[in-house]
Amino acid sequence: MAETFACSFTATELNARSGISQVMTQLRDFDLPEESAGDVQIALAEAVNNVVEHAYSGRVSGDIYIKCNLSAQELWIEISDFGHPLP
Repeated sequence: MAETFACSFTATELNARSGISQVMTQLRDFDLPEESAGDVQIALAEAVNNVVEHAYSGRVSGDIYIKCNLSAQELWIEISDFGHPLP
């Protein structure tokens, strides 16, 4: 059975760290294998920090939304924002 959860936070460096930590805690609580957790955290941090740095650059910070779906076979993470689109 898949476990699903979502969270959101304001796109600042401090909130990004806290949000990533919250997501990783929840994933570990849903039994994300520890050997995968480090790779997931690195990828998640890169993506979330890119949103903070680039999508909301030069404008008032907005929100970042993260939705996770973890099953025995796979992990899906969707990150959404309303910042500047990629060029």
